[in-house]
Amino acid sequence: MSALNGLEANKMTSDQPYEDDGINEVDALQLEKRYGEERAKRLRDDSNDQYIDISLSDKFQHFREDPWVDTSAVKDARTMFADSRCQMLILGAGWGGLLYAVRMVEAGIHPRDIRIVDTAGGFGGTWYWNRYPGIMCDIESYCYLPLLEETGYIPRHRYAHGEEIREYAGLVAEKWGVTDSAVFQTRAQKLL
Repeated sequence: MSALNGLEANKMTSDQPYEDDGINEVDALQLEKRYGEERAKRLRDDSNDQYIDISLSDKFQHFREDPWVDTSAVKDARTMFADSRCQMLILGAGWGGLLYAVRMVEAGIHPRDIRIVDTAGGFGGTWYWNRYPGIMCDIESYCYLPLLEETGYIPRHRYAHGEEIREYAGLVAEKWGVTDSAVFQTRAQKLL
């Protein structure tokens, strides 16, 4: 008997009751009580007031400064939106925004008609901002990094370092011609 046939033989039909002798009985009320006790330990009376909006605090303004920004890559938002319009606006230059831009280019939208707005000074999202020593992705490179086949890129390590991921994001932007579509160091506050 093949492994596949063995799997099919073990399939349950919807009219069969589910039984698992390997699971001990669980006291749902006791479990709920225990989770409630743990939750109560984490709750604070000041709730969201415990967080500081650094944009409103003079003391923490320096945290808003981008120590890694390449000022030559930053374009004036008014210049990038000369007529206050673009065909495709993407908020965020991390992997989500970058992949969306790539798919739009593949669908026929010219890169000059795309704008990618991000408060960062470059591509990469979390990998742009987080640069502490030893930072690595905890997912294997071949699973985490998109478009490897299309770019021909081979990751240097099984678990990619942050710098490699950030550089690869720039390579993807370059390959699909969206590097000049980026409007870095810019926050979208409202859309008309």
